[in-house]
Amino acid sequence: MGLLSCGASCPVCYAKCPANPDSADKFVSDEEPVFKQLEIAELKKGQAVTLAADKVTCKDGYDLAADAPESYTITCSAAGAGDPDMGLLSCGAQCPVCFAMCPENPSTEKFQTAIELDILFDQLTMPPLKKGATHTLSKENVNCAENMGLPADAPASFQITCGAAAADSDSGLLNCSTCPKCFAQCLANPTADKVVLAEGSGVKSLKIAENMDLRGSIDVSKDDIECQDNYAMSADAKTPYTFRCGDGGKFTCADGVNGCPKCEGTCEWLTATEEYDFRYVDESKREADRAEHAIPGTNHVEAYCKEDGTSLLGPRFVSCLKDNSMVFDTTGYADDTVKPQCQDQPVCEAPVTVGGSLQKTGNLPVGEVYTFTCSEGYMFDLDTQEKLKSAEPTVEIPCVKPTENETLVNNKLPEAKCYSGCKQTEGFDGTISPPVKKSGSAPYSVDDDVTFTCKDGFELKTPSEGTQKCKADGKIGTGVAPMCVKKVTPTEETGSADRLAVSSLLALILWRLLFWS
Repeated sequence: MGLLSCGASCPVCYAKCPANPDSADKFVSDEEPVFKQLEIAELKKGQAVTLAADKVTCKDGYDLAADAPESYTITCSAAGAGDPDMGLLSCGAQCPVCFAMCPENPSTEKFQTAIELDILFDQLTMPPLKKGATHTLSKENVNCAENMGLPADAPASFQITCGAAAADSDSGLLNCSTCPKCFAQCLANPTADKVVLAEGSGVKSLKIAENMDLRGSIDVSKDDIECQDNYAMSADAKTPYTFRCGDGGKFTCADGVNGCPKCEGTCEWLTATEEYDFRYVDESKREADRAEHAIPGTNHVEAYCKEDGTSLLGPRFVSCLKDNSMVFDTTGYADDTVKPQCQDQPVCEAPVTVGGSLQKTGNLPVGEVYTFTCSEGYMFDLDTQEKLKSAEPTVEIPCVKPTENETLVNNKLPEAKCYSGCKQTEGFDGTISPPVKKSGSAPYSVDDDVTFTCKDGFELKTPSEGTQKCKADGKIGTGVAPMCVKKVTPTEETGSADRLAVSSLLALILWRLLFWS
């Protein structure tokens, strides 16, 4: 039998690379792809195919990284005829690798070193993430444990990144730069041990309807402050009070405009007489069954006649003082022990006043007058001053008979009001704007801007005084009117300089003539 020869190029059959490989064993040994299956056709040795990323199947809970390429080049690179059954695939420098995904709705344990990241929460509501993917998590999707919450000033969202550490990890680990952290909330309706107040405040509890997050704030009215036994909020107390939620789940008084609440000792009611009894001036506080003690305050209790057809004459108002005593307001009476009496003649009740005080606050008989004086720094409006024909801060309000025949008490005397602010600046030779307010206010209110403009041909000597503010001390600026001076034109400046030069030259010539003579 003769023998054939193919010379330098002989036909060689190689094992094909299999279709749809399902493990890394189908790849050359120095490459480490990770996948469940690749969707590719059977390949001959040396044949290459472009594998789209969506043709890579990962096992459950795994996926390609977020920054994975859109495709891979897969080549059949069987080593030679000695490969008995199967060619081996190669993916070169870029192989498909499935990484463990970061889980859906993770707890803190799914983050990389939670203590170092300073995170604390119960669960996050978010989808699973691929390695390297970032999710913007709104703060509404941070679920805290009971009675805990994010701070009130927490950011609106957090950036959560999946940072799986290795291709064969069972679960990806999450990371964050600004991380969600839940803190103890301040609980609703706190008792005194959950409220930071000055010692001796007398506060028992606060009425706050809902839990509050750390650094949150709320305004609490004095009606929502419960005091200890035989203590109460003063009728004179200013409200509301601002509270913030502080560390450790305790409310702290923010010490705002109205300061912090303080419950004061109550007073035993004065003993009623056969003629008159006592009640709160504020009708909303007149209980059907009067409390045993009166709340503290100034002139917040009044005496009233029990019998119809009679009127109270004399001191009317009563105060509950800090020493727990109740006393009549006898201001303006010669005898500070004087008491009211009930009689059948018409009287007047003190008028409502604002920004000042009355010489007497009791009920007066017809014909007498109430004298009202503005407080320091306050004034009547210009309309009232014109009616009084005086800028003095005092007015008399006569007591006249009530217009309604069925009553003995005239409680409709005209209201007396004074206002804080500034008077019109006098002595300014120009225009002041805006115009003064005539009614319902001082000529200028505190913080009003007042602009001074000189007449034509004049200008302010100090330009910075052109606009000045009305200040709380009642002065516009320094309280002195700005000064206007005549404008100097460039021509006038040049002429003046020329005249000065000529005068200087003549003086020099005269001096020389005198010197040489």
